[in-house]
Amino acid sequence: MGEEKTAITSAWDNINFCSCVDRECPNNPANCTLGCTPCVEKCLRQNEIPVCFFRKQQPDMDRKQDYSFEGFARFTLGK
Repeated sequence: MGEEKTAITSAWDNINFCSCVDRECPNNPANCTLGCTPCVEKCLRQNEIPVCFFRKQQPDMDRKQDYSFEGFARFTLGK
């Protein structure tokens, strides 16, 4: 099990596609060995879209967003 955890940790140490700037969030892939799973789980529980979908459209977006599904639709249509 220890080797498996090390392999997972090593794989996620090289994440460079995560565009979330909240490095203090425990769900950020930089802070856990489960990659994006904790972030996506949290967002789905809260009926939200992960920030990476917003940042794909506008990398320097304002962090004060409505992350709901409807908020994402408005954000997307406004681009």
